[in-house]
Amino acid sequence: MRTGTVVCGRWNRNVYRIEGVAGRGATATVYAARGPAGRVALKVADDEACVLVEADMLRNLEARGVLPGPFLRDVDEADIDGRSVLFLALDWVDGIPLHRFPAGRRPAVAAAVLTQVLDGLERLHAAGFVFGDLKPANVLVVPGSLPRAVMIDFGGVTPRGRCVRAHSELYDRAAWGAGGRVAEPAYDLFAAALTFLAAVIGEAPLAAALARPQPVVALCDIIRADSRLAPYRRVLEPAFHGRWASATAMGRALAAASGAGAEDAAAWDRLTVGLMGACAAAAGWLLLVSAAWWERL
Repeated sequence: MRTGTVVCGRWNRNVYRIEGVAGRGATATVYAARGPAGRVALKVADDEACVLVEADMLRNLEARGVLPGPFLRDVDEADIDGRSVLFLALDWVDGIPLHRFPAGRRPAVAAAVLTQVLDGLERLHAAGFVFGDLKPANVLVVPGSLPRAVMIDFGGVTPRGRCVRAHSELYDRAAWGAGGRVAEPAYDLFAAALTFLAAVIGEAPLAAALARPQPVVALCDIIRADSRLAPYRRVLEPAFHGRWASATAMGRALAAASGAGAEDAAAWDRLTVGLMGACAAAAGWLLLVSAAWWERL
């Protein structure tokens, strides 16, 4: 839909004016729009069945008080370009997808964001659900002194024990040969570790690792080869092997690793400053010695 298009709900009679495209997915296109209560994310279905399932899941999670994302405000149909389409209106989140968030390249910032995501996952897991399609594109970061993470796109949320409803290959545990697609906490935690890596180093190295004969080994090699990731190795590798007992346990370890990384960086900065000071002092001493020598001549 073009900017300025007016969408009028057939049943609830709410009117929305399209401001632009916010994102595209496999089952829907999301638009920024203005409605009766202000700005919303208007999700227009390409696959109505999937979007209806998502709407039901959002209502379910909200009723349980465990929804770690934007609330559902409206579900309706509208006639657009001569055809009837289903749409959802959700709270607008003024954030940036994690993979496009510049500060997310810093491991400490990515860790702060993922710690919040893991908190949301813990609430979902405790309620008997798995997020399923966790990836950087489904984590919006609201900039600030402490960046705030908001999870979006709940079409992949699946009751525990069933086959994961939706997934993306690069973040799919089964594609890496690290387990099946059964909906269990370890499935989300594997994707969380990959999401952290993708935020810091980008998706290209991960895609290259996935093409290797032993992709999980290749992932571990990536971590060991990057000094910035050294403090996080004890968090990421257990996630790749399904060893974390819960999202809470992984989140605490990630926060601790982030603190250790910051201390290491500060120590390195102090060492660098000290070395520079020593070099400057040595240079000054050499100048004095040289001047004295020339005077004797």
